[in-house]
Amino acid sequence: MNHDGDENNSSSSELDSIISYVKYEFKNILAKRKDLILKLGEAYEKVVSNPESICEEIKTALHEEIAQKIVSARIIEKYCHDKWKRKTRALIRNWHLNHFHAPEPKMIKNWNHIYRGL
Repeated sequence: MNHDGDENNSSSSELDSIISYVKYEFKNILAKRKDLILKLGEAYEKVVSNPESICEEIKTALHEEIAQKIVSARIIEKYCHDKWKRKTRALIRNWHLNHFHAPEPKMIKNWNHIYRGL
């Protein structure tokens, strides 16, 4: 009597179990990464005078991990609270609004020239 079918089902079941475990652990890694960044930011809140510098402080503290590609500066920015970031985007947007406004439309003096053919 051959039990190869049972072995295949058992192997398949074990593989499915391992796949589920690995997926679960990857999700935990992502969640843990966020938690770690927030924990570090909250610790910086207690010691820095300017909360807008915290995100930069975190990136500086984790520069080796960024270099080793364990975490990226982009991910750190993503998980930092807005109050921990410099307000550069708003400043840039306001600068553009003040310096690159649309030109005022020129007055057309002779409308007859435009509508001559009508």
